[in-house]
Amino acid sequence: MILRHFAGIYILFMMLSHIGAAQKSYNLQGVVKDLMSGEMLPGANVYLPELKKGTVTDATGRFSLSLNEKTENLVLQVSMLGYKTEVRRLGSLDDKQNLVFALSETGIMTNEVIVSAGRIGTRDDIPVQVDMITAKEMRTDGEINIMSSIVKIPGVEQISFGNGIGKPVIRGMSFSRVLSMYQRARFENHQWGADHGLGVNDLGIESIEIIKGPASFLYGSGALGGVIYMVDERNAPVGSMMGDINSTFFSNSLGMRQTMSFKETKDSGWFYGIQAAMESHADYIDGNGRTIGNSRFNTRTLRANTGWQKNWGTLRLGYTYHRQNLGIIEDNEMEETLATSRNDRSRQLPFQEVDDHLVTLTGIIPLGDGRFEGNVGFHYNSRKEIEDDFEEIDLGITQNNTTFDFKYIFNTKANWEHIVGTQGFYLNSVNMDDAEEILIPDVSILDGSLYYLGTIRKNKSTFQAGLRYDTRRTTGDATAPLFLEYGYTLPGLDVRTHTVNHSGLSGSIGGIFDLTDKIIIKSNFSSGFRAPDKAELFSNGEHPGTQRFEVGNVNFEREQNYQLDMAFLYKGSQFNFEFSPYYNYISNYIYFTPTGTEIPGTELIVWEFDQENARLAGFEVAVVWKPLGSKVFTLDSRYSMIRGVNPETGAFMPLMPADRWINSLQYKLPDKGRWNRSYLKLTYNYMFEQNRLGARELEVLSGGLTPAFSLLGFGIGTSLSLGNQLINLDVTATNLLNEAYVDHLSFLRPFDILNLGRNVSFNMNIPLNFR
Repeated sequence: MILRHFAGIYILFMMLSHIGAAQKSYNLQGVVKDLMSGEMLPGANVYLPELKKGTVTDATGRFSLSLNEKTENLVLQVSMLGYKTEVRRLGSLDDKQNLVFALSETGIMTNEVIVSAGRIGTRDDIPVQVDMITAKEMRTDGEINIMSSIVKIPGVEQISFGNGIGKPVIRGMSFSRVLSMYQRARFENHQWGADHGLGVNDLGIESIEIIKGPASFLYGSGALGGVIYMVDERNAPVGSMMGDINSTFFSNSLGMRQTMSFKETKDSGWFYGIQAAMESHADYIDGNGRTIGNSRFNTRTLRANTGWQKNWGTLRLGYTYHRQNLGIIEDNEMEETLATSRNDRSRQLPFQEVDDHLVTLTGIIPLGDGRFEGNVGFHYNSRKEIEDDFEEIDLGITQNNTTFDFKYIFNTKANWEHIVGTQGFYLNSVNMDDAEEILIPDVSILDGSLYYLGTIRKNKSTFQAGLRYDTRRTTGDATAPLFLEYGYTLPGLDVRTHTVNHSGLSGSIGGIFDLTDKIIIKSNFSSGFRAPDKAELFSNGEHPGTQRFEVGNVNFEREQNYQLDMAFLYKGSQFNFEFSPYYNYISNYIYFTPTGTEIPGTELIVWEFDQENARLAGFEVAVVWKPLGSKVFTLDSRYSMIRGVNPETGAFMPLMPADRWINSLQYKLPDKGRWNRSYLKLTYNYMFEQNRLGARELEVLSGGLTPAFSLLGFGIGTSLSLGNQLINLDVTATNLLNEAYVDHLSFLRPFDILNLGRNVSFNMNIPLNFR
């Protein structure tokens, strides 16, 4: 059935491509040179993000790309190692001849292209708040998992469950309010579960973009709080073959991560790529020198893609397989540890075994006076939580999710861009027949939407508005024999099946105002919609691997929020400043909290989903400064604050992040012989005391505040040239002083289980260029 659907979509894409092929082609040509010396720059990357198409400059610094003549208002990105990325929006065909890009040395902040916010443009060209972290930054920051890298962005935190499990929190919003996009498709990985992490790594990822605030008008229910958008690596330039080998060692967990990648694009336009990764960690050691038993984990990943890149457009077929084996840290770890020998990596009870298979087909085709973009995907997820016996499955769920996203992008005038589209998915979640315990019933979700996004550029101002309608039908089904044998019932109901329907409008309106060449003001008002997830509706059982008995409520209303964002930016050659306040009101906010009630005859505590209004407000500040005009020192300082309360009672909302101050000072060493792009880096992060706890959180979880703590870090890196081969080397130490601490959003905090102690990572990256 799935293969037939993909075949049908492929035929549709090919039919559209024939229409695009009937239109004339046009060569985009230009040169790239050094701003100061005027010398031409060979090997510079020239890339069109909308078309996923690029090339490199030749030995004379020239480039040429063949395009459809109807393709207008594209973003062209030119980048080269050691230089500031230049971004230019192309207008009519006359703008595409004899382009000249003069690149300057890397400045204190680059304005990279953002692809996740509907309209592709630079960060300063988009009203919504979007931040980015690159693959190189994640590779060299010394963090064990991808979530620990993302939280370096102000306003982004994680709910953690040891080293291997991290769940994103964006401006206080988490769980099913934050949507993950992977391979251009919704990545549904049971994000409703407190001990279910992001579920992916950085293999084949070029960067991660984080939309901070409601993105429901772009991505539907599930994006109420924001989006984690993983941008795939771009294809190899036409006529080139390249690869990458990366190896990382982590001293604390004796962890090892090995990745390899290879990609090629033929002169004919056919491209392919393949990436593989293996990662293994033993138990970690906290700041008191104690080994935290069963915090070990390992992962295996394989990714592959192939397709065509022609004048008529781009077709790309992608596949990802990801296997995770995640140890579950017991609540009584501090009294009776499961720790074994130092380097033991064998599986222990309890643990999670998670498999993901994701297949996507993407088409980008010039059509008429615009561009058609389509993506269909199929995601299979198998989650097993094994607690008492290796031969038994305590909680077992398989999930199939078929997604689609089609949109048409066109201009009615040179400065007015329109996007109309439709999205949807059908998700089916089924309990395994041999599962010993049941938390939720079998669930099916049918979701569909229509949306519009318009952008007007006038002089030095940009205005953007979007509107979307979503409808969702969620059905819980407990009629299978295993539910009758287990005694499972839908919460608060005396029937075996129940369907709930939710629908709603989402919208956004915003603007960007360039007051001067250096001062920018951004403002955006948005409203998001979220239907309750399957766990919030239908949970009614013990969650294996925890001490929780979880109870949902089928009568929950939809969540609707209203958020106002502002941003004030000053961008100079030596000093950048950004202040971003926001106010977010959420009606019918659903949260998960312990009741303090114990199930008789067990040690299980009842946790309930509850619903009330919430108000979240806060701000982020970022300063980047090169002291006294220095070309070698860069100071980066960022602060984030949020307050969450019930507007009716004034009570604090649970699971709100503490205030955070993040700092780094980097010194660029002079190039010397074979050693280039060398640096020294010092980091200092301070997490403030958190004493604003929800009532039940205060009573049951910790009995008081979470103390403040500070973390010192150090890094050194260089690029070594051996003939024509480059080797990138980085050494990074985190928690250098071995601070004994626990983060407020750690789900292990109530049990006095501390976070990671001192860790030193060693990374070696070898880029390969075969031709």
